[in-house]
Amino acid sequence: MNIKNLRIKFYGQYLCWLLLLSTCPVILAQAQGTITFCKHTWKVRDSKYIKRGPGNNYWSGDNQNVWIDKSGFLHLKLTRDTRNPDKWYCAQIESADAMGYGTYQFEIEGPIDKLNENIIFGMFSYPVDDKKELDGYDETDIEYSRWGKKHNPYNFDYTAYGDEHADTCLISKSHRVILRSIYTTQRYLRHPEKVVFESLPGFHDDDADPFQYDRIPASKKFKPTARKMPVLINLWLYKPHGSASKPIPPSDGKTAEIVIHSFKFIPE
Repeated sequence: MNIKNLRIKFYGQYLCWLLLLSTCPVILAQAQGTITFCKHTWKVRDSKYIKRGPGNNYWSGDNQNVWIDKSGFLHLKLTRDTRNPDKWYCAQIESADAMGYGTYQFEIEGPIDKLNENIIFGMFSYPVDDKKELDGYDETDIEYSRWGKKHNPYNFDYTAYGDEHADTCLISKSHRVILRSIYTTQRYLRHPEKVVFESLPGFHDDDADPFQYDRIPASKKFKPTARKMPVLINLWLYKPHGSASKPIPPSDGKTAEIVIHSFKFIPE
């Protein structure tokens, strides 16, 4: 093959590559399927092109939204799309294993008491399998948010949905805290006879000086759920009630990041 023919072949291949690149989207980051954190495997949620609940949000599994740092700490970050400023990406992980009765403890770094009113940070047990009909119950969670209201006097909630699968089995308690430190321990206990919530300043394995403690005993109206469930941790945007409503971006236009130093489950 002479030099002229080689040049023609080279330029032909070059043009084919240019055409291929021009018709394919540029992928800046690749979604992670799972991560390992505190001896558990976690599924990283990814739905960047289809809106999903909660809040009918977009969820990113990229390592700019969910990652483990050199210290072994988990980061969840709410970010804005660089090419579409009206689009925001939320972050969520879900444990691969289901857990039942016992104590669930999270060591958190972040100004969770000062989150923008349209941001929700949650730590909870929730069923995501097909072994039992999903109807919004069987949930135990701690959520920090003002739920879209800038001047809401409450900025976090303890919520327990029982086993009865009726509205009477929902117990939710709203509270307010002004933290002196960005380090807190968040904890809930699932037990056949009670559900206990506890939040403490700093990192503690004991019950030293909680800033909030709520005990919900079993009763005729409330039976603590016995179902084994995955644990989820997420950072997402609030959506007003109504199917036509959309998630509301942070009113200050700023991203948000929460660091989870550790997660611990102690079975009963």
